[in-house]
Amino acid sequence: MILKNLLIFFFLVIFLYSFLRPFTSQFAKWFLRVGSVLGAFSIVEKIYIDLVATYIGIHSGRDMLLYLSFITVFLFVFYTAERFSKLEKNFRVPG
Repeated sequence: MILKNLLIFFFLVIFLYSFLRPFTSQFAKWFLRVGSVLGAFSIVEKIYIDLVATYIGIHSGRDMLLYLSFITVFLFVFYTAERFSKLEKNFRVPG
């Protein structure tokens, strides 16, 4: 119980920090906000997760969290690839 409360507090602090920190990218700001909400949401009771999943139209809460984690990983990889592409264009040596 103590660990669950500490983790929820941790995600709440990250969420509040996303409002205070100046970001250069809106994507990074929203990634931190949504990620912290989903992180806290994954810790709460299974009943609440199942209710939200049923409301969305997904069979179970575990499936919903799995889908959300796949989307999160895909977006992170896409964002990282785009960032490396921009860095490569900036540092390209004229030949």
